[in-house]
Amino acid sequence: MNGGESEIDRRRVCVVTGAGQGIGRACALSLADSASDLVLLDLNLATATSVAAEAEERGGRALALECDVSRADAVARAFAAAGERFEGIDVLVNNAGRGGGGRTEELAESEWDGIVDSCLKGTFLCTQHAARAMLAGGRGGAIVNVSSMLGVSPMPTRAAYSAAKAGVIAFTKVVAAEWAREGIRVNAVAPGYVRTEAIAAAIESGLLDEERITEWTPSGRLGDPAEVGAAVRFLASAEASLATGETMVLDGGYTAYGAWWPPASARQVG
Repeated sequence: MNGGESEIDRRRVCVVTGAGQGIGRACALSLADSASDLVLLDLNLATATSVAAEAEERGGRALALECDVSRADAVARAFAAAGERFEGIDVLVNNAGRGGGGRTEELAESEWDGIVDSCLKGTFLCTQHAARAMLAGGRGGAIVNVSSMLGVSPMPTRAAYSAAKAGVIAFTKVVAAEWAREGIRVNAVAPGYVRTEAIAAAIESGLLDEERITEWTPSGRLGDPAEVGAAVRFLASAEASLATGETMVLDGGYTAYGAWWPPASARQVG
């Protein structure tokens, strides 16, 4: 939004995708705490409705909608419904997306398409609709895209996810430059290992080794979804009025450390 207008002087309208759990839920509730009305999009309407109820307990209004962000028709319907309920869009958080992995030579085309469409195409479709509303409203806006540390530092067996999340970062820079003069800021966050429901389940099932992850992480811990939500709220606020085209990495130093040996927990040099 324009630097000269305080974003807390009036109630903003914020759209959050993938809002039913994890980082999306944390972003939604963090925005609800900053005088925002919410439009919550998710594949699972029940979870989005639950988050909407939590947000309304904090004093705002919330609309939950079922939406597959990889489908242009579904996105168009969702934003039309948002326009019927609220006047304009001030903030968009593109969080929806799916993961997946495996050796690249064994990666099915359908798996590639599912990951790239949900993470990257969905970000494009929702951003396009939100930007049109922001440009028509003439008061600017803020868009925050959720990338990943794997978009900054790709990992073997994560070809589709790393490519999609790196694409989110590049896309963020392109549209930030296009719309800056119209007062629309576009930034990204790139979380590392965050204790979402999905990560907790992967640890519980043995798909992820928490001890090894924290051993390689300088902070020595996984992130909390609320920490990502707080960063998104900042980037969407007037306090970040000069920031656009940026990517904030939130990984406890995992990518900054950058070495495979010795682990960060060893605390040795040389």
